[in-house]
Amino acid sequence: MPSAVGAVAEVLAGYDAVVCFGAPVFRYHAPSRSDFLRPGVSLYAVTDDPDEAARAPFGRIVVGDPSDALARLADAISQTDRPWPVPRAIAEADTTGPAFTAEAILDAIDRGKNDDAVIALEWTSADMLRDRLTITRAKSLFYPAAGGLGWGLPAASDCDSAALSGPSSP
Repeated sequence: MPSAVGAVAEVLAGYDAVVCFGAPVFRYHAPSRSDFLRPGVSLYAVTDDPDEAARAPFGRIVVGDPSDALARLADAISQTDRPWPVPRAIAEADTTGPAFTAEAILDAIDRGKNDDAVIALEWTSADMLRDRLTITRAKSLFYPAAGGLGWGLPAASDCDSAALSGPSSP
């Protein structure tokens, strides 16, 4: 999602409802005087952070375990024959030069990383380009919320320290 209120509202304008489980809903670092969502779009969220729920400017925010809520919702929803949405097509990066584009740089990183790579993406001007990175496992992409530079690398290092130390003994 973009980093400004109006830009997020624009992306979500075509939907009737937005549902969020366990992620901060109202973190933005680009200034905007726009509305959070367009009229007619409803917001529902489950967070384990009571302070976040209290700060929410609108929507129906429930305090609870997001994983449990998602599992319960999945059990309650009947199966459907509708196809999964088709992933967005990503345009080919401009590599004509002389300068490298943000898209070309992220494509090169994606092609060059191995399966064990952990990426700390703190390039806020490339925020909307993170879809160019192929992420196939949890805790392999870290990026700052609301433009908090300097957070991603320590977080990635801390989260993977157990993996680097090898298997634990029983």
